Amino acid sequence: MDEATVNPGTAGSITVFVLMVAVSLLLWSFYRRYQKMQSRMNPEDKSNGFESESK
Repeated sequence: MDEATVNPGTAGSITVFVLMVAVSLLLWSFYRRYQKMQSRMNPEDKSNGFESESK
């Protein structure tokens, strides 16, 4: 095997895809938690669109 033609192959592609999905889910979760924290700090501000029915 020529070392100049080595590529990541299928395993590398799958690993990168799984890492991208994991990072995307983490960012989405952090953003949701940030939005909840902001709404708790400013309860009179209802501009974020997440209004709860229960009081």
